[in-house]
Amino acid sequence: MDFCRFQLNIWDVGGQKSLRSYWRNYFESTDGLVWVVDSADKIRLQDCKDELHKLLMEEVSNILNILVLG
Repeated sequence: MDFCRFQLNIWDVGGQKSLRSYWRNYFESTDGLVWVVDSADKIRLQDCKDELHKLLMEEVSNILNILVLG
């Protein structure tokens, strides 16, 4: 998608545990990350927090632009 002279590649990779091992395939040449949280799902909120923390420590430490939406 082109927007204001920028080319945006947007991926919705899903958060199911079976898909998480594939996340790293999308981070090469990534300038930003939007992390969407279902804040009404209190049961999975801690899991979401833990996964984001793990991702930030291991996979996307080079990405400076991170937006968390809940």
